[in-house]
Amino acid sequence: MCLSPIEIPLTQLSLPQVKSDAIKPLPAPPIPTNVESKTNTTDSIQSTKT
Repeated sequence: MCLSPIEIPLTQLSLPQVKSDAIKPLPAPPIPTNVESKTNTTDSIQSTKT
């Protein structure tokens, strides 16, 4: 019973923060992740060719 009222406000407070955090990092991580993936793939291809 004590956890319920504590978890509810925590979730409500976390929700807006998580949404804001998720919106900000979302556009950032996908770009570097894709770049890294492409770089790794290129490195792997070059290494294989060499």
